[in-house]
Amino acid sequence: MSVLEILAQGGTAAHLRQRIGAAVAVAGDQENAQQAARLALALCAQLERLQYHEKELTSLVDLSRELTAPQDLEALLRFVARRARLLVGADIAYIALRPDGATTAQVRVSDGHVSTLNIGLQVPIGAGLGGEVLSNPSPTWSADYMTDARIRHDPAVDEAVRAEGLHAILAAPLSGTTGPFGALYVGSRTVRNFTRDEVALVSSISDLAGATIQRALDIEKTRQVAADAARRAELARTEAARLRERLAWEHELFDMVLAGGSPQNLLDRACERLGGALRLIHANGSVLGTAGRLPGLEQADQEAYAMTAHAADGVLPTRDDLHVTGIRVGQESLGTLFHHGPADPDMVAAVAAAAAVLLAQPGKNVPPTGEGRSGVLDDMLAEPQLPPQQLERRAERIGLDLSMPHLVLVITLDGRPGTDVATWTAMRAHRLGGLATSRNGAAVLMVPGTDPGATARAVHAELSPLLRGSVTVGAAGPVQGPAAVYHGYREARRCAEAMTALGLGGTAGSARELGFFGVLLSDNRDVDGFVEATIGPVLEYDHLRGTDLAHTLDAYFETGGSPTYAAQRLHVHANTVARRLERITELLGTDWHKPERQLEVHLALRVARIRRLIGAERPDTAG
Repeated sequence: MSVLEILAQGGTAAHLRQRIGAAVAVAGDQENAQQAARLALALCAQLERLQYHEKELTSLVDLSRELTAPQDLEALLRFVARRARLLVGADIAYIALRPDGATTAQVRVSDGHVSTLNIGLQVPIGAGLGGEVLSNPSPTWSADYMTDARIRHDPAVDEAVRAEGLHAILAAPLSGTTGPFGALYVGSRTVRNFTRDEVALVSSISDLAGATIQRALDIEKTRQVAADAARRAELARTEAARLRERLAWEHELFDMVLAGGSPQNLLDRACERLGGALRLIHANGSVLGTAGRLPGLEQADQEAYAMTAHAADGVLPTRDDLHVTGIRVGQESLGTLFHHGPADPDMVAAVAAAAAVLLAQPGKNVPPTGEGRSGVLDDMLAEPQLPPQQLERRAERIGLDLSMPHLVLVITLDGRPGTDVATWTAMRAHRLGGLATSRNGAAVLMVPGTDPGATARAVHAELSPLLRGSVTVGAAGPVQGPAAVYHGYREARRCAEAMTALGLGGTAGSARELGFFGVLLSDNRDVDGFVEATIGPVLEYDHLRGTDLAHTLDAYFETGGSPTYAAQRLHVHANTVARRLERITELLGTDWHKPERQLEVHLALRVARIRRLIGAERPDTAG
């Protein structure tokens, strides 16, 4: 049978090759038969390609039809990956998508995988095959990925490739109207050269799927935008309802306040609405009213919460359903509202706003220990000073005994408004039966006491943790009488300023503890007290025993601190001076010869000597 007859009978390309080979073997004219066979085999090859393209076109038509079916994004991606793997005969297929503006693409789905490393894998743009097709949108492939030096490898991508045991990988871009937004991969676990037809097929699949995936992405984005808009609309409706409720609540409370309601009336009505318990504290720390049972709240905790609330400027949740709100008008602190129990912060804030209106009314709702007390302290510090008798009568009316010893403290703060300190000092003054006010940007506190240094340090230790910033406390006293209060304030203020100037800002102390600097800062110039505090033990030792330690100290300082030269000046043996200096160390302490103490000791010796020379009476050190 001739070759043409075999071709005419049709059949698969493989079957035709077999029959043509058999016909050539029995042909008489081998040369012509072989030439005819070559032509026939070429026609068979062409037939094979036509059959392959027919199959490919059929598959793409089927794929195109299936892509039109409604699917969510994840289902669509899984479908495309599976069809690509099956059509190419690959071991694995996966899809990576790059969000708008991102520098990496994320693997969203995978089909045929044996590990989980590739799901969620971030592929940097420019790295691996996928990064390459996203930056240069055309298909690319490698017969053996891990050994391919042309590829810019990424450690995370390489790890996923090794985990899957992949060798050959082909990547094609998924493109939309604005360019590539992802990549379709197929891979084989053996070394393999992808044919042009296979590359073209994967590229056609990615082209067909790209538009559909882009559409699904747009739909997903639109749904997300719609869902976000719906959530925002619902939040807006909820917020509007809350705002209406709060406005109605505020109107009700303001009507009560403007109609002459008291703090207790306000708290009772608020307690009915909010539940729980409420307490209103005046700026000076006195309780204006309580409604309900407030859990145990120590005075120190109350002051600390009030300070924190005023600094936070709003309803501050603290612990165990306790809410604290600072009440202000402008920069002036009027008080603090405490609420215990679950509540809407907006509703608590409405009560605080009504309380601010209530407390801001001049001459009303001021407790006996309120602004009248700070006014008394203001008058004591005024210039020119008021008559002492008038100040004493005012002090008596508020129950303050100025004949008792008091301390005056000036508190300055760097980095925070002084109103926070003023709130705390008013509360502490109320607790201790003292007075508080603000002056020249600093808080002034007057409390009963006799130890200014210890009190200053206690105030510093209690106040510093409550505030951000450097707290400096200067103290003076004890003082008795209105005139002494004025001078005590001036001394405490100068003490705080001197501490800052000397690099001691952020600490606490008294003028007495600053040694000779304290004498300079003091209004009353207590020189005798300075001499007594500095070298009193030495003077008393000389007085009781008839020794001459003070004279030895003079000689020691005048000879530049040399015991040998001091002995020569005193006309005694050097060992005698050494023994006297040892005795002085026992009396004054081991640090008397340090530079800062030496200056004070030397000054005290000179003051004592000058007073003796001009006939002044020696300080009484008998006690």
